[in-house]
Amino acid sequence: MSISGKSTIIYWIFVSIILGFSVNIIIQTKNHYDEYAMTVEECFNSKKMTALIYGSRDAKNASRRIYCSYDEIPSCVTNALIAIEDPNFYEHSGIDFKNVFKAMYDDLARGEKTFKPTITEQLAYTLSYRLLMKKYNRFLNEPIVIKTMIDLERFFTKQELLTIYLNDTDFLHNAIGIYGAAIVYFSTTPDRLKTEEAAMLVGMTKNPSLYNPTRERRYDKCLERRNHVLEQMAKYNYITPAEKDSLCKLPIVLRFKKIERVE
Repeated sequence: MSISGKSTIIYWIFVSIILGFSVNIIIQTKNHYDEYAMTVEECFNSKKMTALIYGSRDAKNASRRIYCSYDEIPSCVTNALIAIEDPNFYEHSGIDFKNVFKAMYDDLARGEKTFKPTITEQLAYTLSYRLLMKKYNRFLNEPIVIKTMIDLERFFTKQELLTIYLNDTDFLHNAIGIYGAAIVYFSTTPDRLKTEEAAMLVGMTKNPSLYNPTRERRYDKCLERRNHVLEQMAKYNYITPAEKDSLCKLPIVLRFKKIERVE
């Protein structure tokens, strides 16, 4: 057999392998998507999702945690969250293309990783992971995450998305959600949180363990993170520069109150 004949055989074997692999990926993705499609509507209509949005104090609620409605969340909390996590939250439909292009430029021109997922993207990743936890695969789940992001922006208002996010964040010490966090760390309710207190709690959402204010060795990191949130709030005109300077000088004063696990 000539060399060209052998090359042709090898070429078609290679093409067959690639095609077989591609078909397998398509089938797996479709099965993955079909499984997701059957569960997402049930999840969006569940008691837990309803409570995440509208709030509930009912002890018989599905997850029995303390939920907080949007009206009970002060503007200092939502403003802090938007300023630090997603400044263009009200301007995009799930994907912040300004941030994407800026991150691409920073990566190529400066070698810096500056990409940050939007609030909707973070919720989409969390939800898709929970729905398909046993079969989670980052590559196969990407189409699912995109679909989830589209559904979140389609079915929920921006206020509802903020409410879901703040009710579903784990702040440690059995404080799940902003209501529990306000009680645990400052012995108060969310509507009575001060701006610097709100900034500290919002700062924890990035990494609760790293920015845990109850651990003495984490105090400096927690303070630095809180002040960064305050700086972002000033940058996007949620507070004045004078307020930022004044608040950044304050120490973190906890009124820690441990609560029993209720789930």
